[in-house]
Amino acid sequence: MKKLSLLGMLFLALFGCRNDIDEIIPGVTTTAPPIIISGEYNPESDLVTGTIFGRVYDEQENPIVNAQVKYDGKNYTTDEEGRFFIIDEVLDKNGTFFTVEADGYFKGSRRLNPQDGSVNYAYVQLLELSTIGTFNATEGGQVASDSLAQIRIDFPPNSVISENGNLYNGEVTVAAKYLDPTAPNIGEIMPGNLLGLNNQVEEVSLVSYGMMAVELFGENGEKLNIAEGETATLSFPIPAEILSSAPDEILLWSFEEEQYGIWAEEGVATLQNGRYVGEVSHFSFWNCDAPFDLVCIEGQIISSNGRPLINTKINISVNQSSITSCGITDNRGIFAGKLPKGEELILAIGQPGQASCEIRTINIGPFEMDGNIGQIQLEEASTFTINGIVVDCNNAPLQNGLIRVRTSNNTVEFLTTKEGTFDFSILNCDNANEVSIKAIHLDSLVESNSITLPVTPIVEFGTIVACDNQFSEFFELTVNGRSSIVSTGLNLKYEPDASFTGLTIDIRADTTLTDEIKFEFIFMSEVQMDNTYELEGATLFNLRTFKDFFDENLILSCVSECQEVENFILIVNENGGIGGHLGGEFSGQAIFNNLDDNTEPSYPFSGNFRLPIQ
Repeated sequence: MKKLSLLGMLFLALFGCRNDIDEIIPGVTTTAPPIIISGEYNPESDLVTGTIFGRVYDEQENPIVNAQVKYDGKNYTTDEEGRFFIIDEVLDKNGTFFTVEADGYFKGSRRLNPQDGSVNYAYVQLLELSTIGTFNATEGGQVASDSLAQIRIDFPPNSVISENGNLYNGEVTVAAKYLDPTAPNIGEIMPGNLLGLNNQVEEVSLVSYGMMAVELFGENGEKLNIAEGETATLSFPIPAEILSSAPDEILLWSFEEEQYGIWAEEGVATLQNGRYVGEVSHFSFWNCDAPFDLVCIEGQIISSNGRPLINTKINISVNQSSITSCGITDNRGIFAGKLPKGEELILAIGQPGQASCEIRTINIGPFEMDGNIGQIQLEEASTFTINGIVVDCNNAPLQNGLIRVRTSNNTVEFLTTKEGTFDFSILNCDNANEVSIKAIHLDSLVESNSITLPVTPIVEFGTIVACDNQFSEFFELTVNGRSSIVSTGLNLKYEPDASFTGLTIDIRADTTLTDEIKFEFIFMSEVQMDNTYELEGATLFNLRTFKDFFDENLILSCVSECQEVENFILIVNENGGIGGHLGGEFSGQAIFNNLDDNTEPSYPFSGNFRLPIQ
């Protein structure tokens, strides 16, 4: 029973079902040309409803703000903690795939196998888009990283084209990263999961011996790729721990990131002096993998007292190879996904984002057929349970709440239920004697004080009021009942305008609304406390900058100002002058003018703010 518990968690993980940092190429989001997957591949869907709570962070484990998460034609944006929420959406139990993009990073992604009604936790660590070398496109050349895990890429002469298909003849900058398949964070940094599609259009489970991400850029930062009929040669290092099991020849797989989030078989690499060397015809993520037949496994991880172990990391390795894939248990401790058939597996359990937190490992398998292995129970000493209820300032159960749990060396977050309750077990990775929690109201940006209690098998926190600490600075915009709140990176300019005697308050921020928001109030007289400013006294500009927040499907043909604002009212209820804060609320009607079809869609909006005056 003890061994199986680890197994369960590791299953989930798998399924989830030159110079390293020489030069960052700013402002570029990479998009590889789509891999052509045979029309014969039509995977069956099993649609369910669920939620995804994700985190996006960099290689130093710092949150990435304003990363763009894309799922099913919809865009989501990470907040100041790198969090994003895909709430109560239609997901696919057989494979839910989303991508993550941010300037200066390779594109990230994840593929999950959610259950109906589940809350699924996902962690995406983006790799910096770092230069390993340059070469002249006409002459060709070799580039290589000078890190210990050295990668090499050889380009023949006249083998690079621009996006429009023309032969490129300038200097080519190569951004590349090696992904060590034995690294403890491989599940966070690799795209998708280790599900492959072979050239017989069959799904297979993959065991990786090394991955590489590559992008090419021209002298002006434009994206480049390999010309049709040409190839570049990749040279992958093989980690010492798995070199002895490396076959002399291995298949090459490239990552399809447009629709399915699956690795597609595209070539062969050979073992040469402890490295895999192979030719590729385009660039994205490439992977040296051995394929295995699949089995689909489901199960549930619980603690000794029967509570689900949620948001818990599972690692799985094959044949004592230290080749690992990762995933996270959902809000019911459930894991589900596809594993290598007929292979002995090693399972380990730990906490997300903590490479040093591994409670235990165990041998499991082999599995010869699909199945549900039922509940897997962990021993009491490795976990503890927390429970309670979160209420708002009116003592009503919090419907959109977050619990942040901290022990001595560990911080992890969990969503509450829609009734405001929480009752689950977590791993005690650091043998902590105390646990602290804080409840956060995700709608109103208020949070509770931190509450600390001794660690016991069951820690009861009772009623927690998420009302104690209002965020002191914020900007909130609501359109048709859809709200977004910003609490960091705010900058309010409070200065005279040369064209008139009044003042301009220009709000610019890195926000969850768009890459940048310019929300500009212009007052024709000095701003006073408790005053109401109507349209004649204030104007609102650049709503087009964040038109997607008003309507994701809104397509505008205008190239500059293309909106009008009616019934605009601003009420100022705090004005501390320079060095203080300006606070208030506003409302109005935004009317967008589309020059192509003469439509004028209209959207009511409102909001409130408290911003520092500079």
